[in-house]
Order: sequence, then structure tokens, then C-alpha cells
Amino acid sequence: MNTPAAPRPWIPAAHYAYGRVIYAFSMASAFVCTIGLYLAVAFPERNRLDPRHLFAGLWKGQAPAELWAADRGFSRTYLGTARPLYGDSLIQWGMLLGAGGVGLAFLAASLVYLRRDRREPLWSFLCFISALLVLAALAGGLSPAA
Repeated sequence: MNTPAAPRPWIPAAHYAYGRVIYAFSMASAFVCTIGLYLAVAFPERNRLDPRHLFAGLWKGQAPAELWAADRGFSRTYLGTARPLYGDSLIQWGMLLGAGGVGLAFLAASLVYLRRDRREPLWSFLCFISALLVLAALAGGLSPAA
């Protein structure tokens, strides 16, 4: 006996666009962070902080100032420098990629809310403001520290 398939629920276009962008950027971010984690553990001498000492310090309850004191002379922020991407810096890029995906997903949802058949200007405006806030925070994360 064949039973009829349950009808799929209707998903609003803005939610669908937001979900697709979030899914794509989350997968890419997870992939980049996984590679960065592997490189951080496989080649600890190429990281800003040796993960073995960092995790040991965290478990001992060391203060952040004590952990930063062990940075072996690297600059505080090196995302914008010409240093090669190894372990921990690749993890940071992966997290920035994920955050950028959230901003772009809000922007996509904002544009879809302005479709001709179903305009919702309030939701479009709120999504656009959210996208600007996320992307501004992302731009602050990319700027070098003074």
C-alpha cells in the first residue's frame, strides 16, 4: 500500500534565502576552522601561542594577561599582515567568514522582503539594519589594533 507523502510546509522566501546563505557560510566556516585546528595542533611552533601551553594555562586558571605574555614577540593582531596563515590565524579567518555569512544572510533577506508580490518594508528595514550592524562589527574585527 502506498501512503501519500506529507505535504511540505510553505517556507517564506526571505527565510529560505536567509537559511541557504547561513548554511553555505556555516559549512565553509566550519571547514576552514577544522583545517586551522589541524594545523594549530600539527605545527604548534607556527602558531601565535602554542596550543599545548595555552590549554594548560586555561586549565590552571591563568589570567588573560599571563597568557598574552607568552606570545613570543608576535604582534597583537596579525590578520592584516603579510604573515602566512597558520593554525590559529586560519581559525580566526574561519570565524570571520561565519560572521560575514550572517551579515550577508540578513542582507539577502532584506532584499527578498522587498519583492513585488509581497512587500514588507518594516522587516526589510530591520534586516538591513541588522546586516549593517553585523558587517560593521566584522569590519571592526578586521581593522588592526592600535
